[in-house]
Amino acid sequence: MNDRGQFSVDLLLAVGAVFTFIIALQGIAATMGSTQAEHSIIIQESELSLKIASLFNESRILQEGKFKIEYATPNLKVPGKNNQPNCSIRIETNPKQVVVAYDLDGQNLEASSQIVLTEDILNQMIFPENLNCGEKLTIEKR
Repeated sequence: MNDRGQFSVDLLLAVGAVFTFIIALQGIAATMGSTQAEHSIIIQESELSLKIASLFNESRILQEGKFKIEYATPNLKVPGKNNQPNCSIRIETNPKQVVVAYDLDGQNLEASSQIVLTEDILNQMIFPENLNCGEKLTIEKR
């Protein structure tokens, strides 16, 4: 009978160790998932802000005439999220930069890229200062 009691205690300890291990793995997986989502968002934000800034910067070639550039901004793809209502784009003139921001569960993630146009060229352009990801960006010079 003594062996039977020892077996029960050993079994309880083994089951407890397995549950503790599983709980620890779940915590690690949750942390890795949120970190992966943050990195994914920041990379996409950086690419989008760089693309929009390059549209402005490359428009120097067209500075003598009138032009209209239209760009359909993409939605960010976020692991575990189906929609992106919290993604916004700001085009700032002071300092001259494009900022893409995403609110991930209350945490504001931002990436920016510089616009290297002179003030007088930038002031001749018409563009929205704020828009959401997925909307069309129109840059005009009349």
